[in-house]
Amino acid sequence: DYGLDVDVAGNAVLAFRDDRFTGTQITAALVDATGNLLWGTNGVQLTNTTAFVAVPRVCGTNDGNIVVAWAQNSETHVQKLDLAGSPQWTPDVVLAIAGSNLAPSDMHAGDGGSSMLALQRSGSFSSPRLLYAQKLSATGALLWGASHLAVFDTGSLQFGNFPKFVPDGNGGAVFGWYSNSPALECRAQRVDAN
Repeated sequence: DYGLDVDVAGNAVLAFRDDRFTGTQITAALVDATGNLLWGTNGVQLTNTTAFVAVPRVCGTNDGNIVVAWAQNSETHVQKLDLAGSPQWTPDVVLAIAGSNLAPSDMHAGDGGSSMLALQRSGSFSSPRLLYAQKLSATGALLWGASHLAVFDTGSLQFGNFPKFVPDGNGGAVFGWYSNSPALECRAQRVDAN
């Protein structure tokens, strides 16, 4: 699992599941245009846990920082890094919905140093999979509500579908996905900045 983006300076930003050390952790790396590892050969390890970690996502924000999100057990953890790779939010911002699994599906920069996330919500293995979204301010505040924004919650995503989205250029996003319930359909929804 990995996420890849480019920051405002043109560096590649990578977040990945890392099994080089103790257990499996989430690591971020910053690579310049000539291939130099700006955060060292080991990058920045964002977790130190025995918890299950997966699906890391990353984006370079328009104020020059980097935001990384990943699934940790049933929650999504989010951390902001400065250009030196130092964490800016203590502790991580944790996104959760009681009784559900919430995993990042896609991530992009928003306006004013914000970041936006598509989130897949599920319960048991056979339960419906729903699409939620969240926008975090530059300080980690939840701009689309503490309960997160339900984009698609009246059916189920196709199993294995982790929907993508594109920023709309005005602080919002356009989400696209396909469902298997109530019918096999492709859908789209725009969410504005507010």
